[in-house]
Amino acid sequence: MPIIQNYALPLIMVGHYALNVIELLLKIFMTKIYSDGYTIGQNPSPIGGGYVVMNEAKEVLTEKEIQKVGMTNNEIELLGVLCATEVAGISDEIITDSMNTYWWVMKRKCKARKDLKPIAEKAYKNICEKNLKLIQEGRETNLAGNYIEFVLQK
Repeated sequence: MPIIQNYALPLIMVGHYALNVIELLLKIFMTKIYSDGYTIGQNPSPIGGGYVVMNEAKEVLTEKEIQKVGMTNNEIELLGVLCATEVAGISDEIITDSMNTYWWVMKRKCKARKDLKPIAEKAYKNICEKNLKLIQEGRETNLAGNYIEFVLQK
């Protein structure tokens, strides 16, 4: 199939911004997906932890608790982001409040926890295949974090 170079798509004005048709459609159909994790009791946990993945309409897409002695907050946060990449659609945004998780996924390495590298690599692969955007934002804007804190009371 021939590659078309320098092909100009029609521009559409959105406020003060000019977007091409494809960019506009991606913005219309893109969903923000929030992910957050927690440990049970303490960190590391003698019991386990869980994560919540939800969309911007505050619908819980996945809620999972894992029983595992020694579960850390970093581990469960990373598992939550992996799950978010699996349920995300093309070009969705995934929001995490974990700076560790963000960098572990984007660099595909976990120096402090080499055992988590395969999880970070799988999340990154999903991000690339689906053209996802991973964003790190503060806890106060993370809908999944608010759900954990106020609904699950963890």
